[in-house]
Amino acid sequence: GESLGKVRLDKLGPEDVDRYFLRQAQAGYSRATLVRHRSILSQAVRWGVRRRHIAWDVVAVAEMPPASVFDAATPRKKKPRQARALDADELRRFIAEARKRRNGAALILGGTVALRPGEFTGLLWEDVDLDAGVVHVRRAWKGSGEQRALGEPKTKGSVRSVSLPGSVVADLRAHRKAQLAERMAAADWNPADPGLVFTTRTGHPIDAANLRRLVREVADKAGVGHVTPYDLRHTATSVLSAAGV
Repeated sequence: GESLGKVRLDKLGPEDVDRYFLRQAQAGYSRATLVRHRSILSQAVRWGVRRRHIAWDVVAVAEMPPASVFDAATPRKKKPRQARALDADELRRFIAEARKRRNGAALILGGTVALRPGEFTGLLWEDVDLDAGVVHVRRAWKGSGEQRALGEPKTKGSVRSVSLPGSVVADLRAHRKAQLAERMAAADWNPADPGLVFTTRTGHPIDAANLRRLVREVADKAGVGHVTPYDLRHTATSVLSAAGV
């Protein structure tokens, strides 16, 4: 910690930890954050106790600042994460890895024709015309958790028809074939499935956390660094713009 780094471990006392917590609370850190800090500090100190570098766990008896300190402090503002765009070569590697994964076609839609995560996970087969090579964006997931439901896209302008590259049409045809095989083999396919293009193995909507994990795993395999589902739309617009579209 910034106020503990100069204190020798064998000289560390509860008051030092008290002052550290107080300064952090005054700087705008939340109580929940300081609880995590306490846990990390305690692990380090207990290691020192086992190695006889310190006689006892001073963090265990240190005290959190009173609620009035947290209330009086100005909360720290988290710096918003800047959207990231893959370049054309990174996108090609990402797509190659996505093609190896179940529901990888969803990521390809996001990274090539700029569908939002809520739009491609809310896509129905009735919205997809593979013969014409067009996807009609008519709905998207709204809300979260138990309140999550299909609704209108983000804005009125988001209702649109998007032409698909031939390679993406092929990806969707392969995905549909695999999904039909899964549906025929499943004994418990979701009876309420409205015909979603991308589902779990039992026909349920894809959870946002699972989507993030899929994107992360594909990005790791492709060696393109940290990528989120929302970065795919930014990638598509960036690559298309660079190509003069």
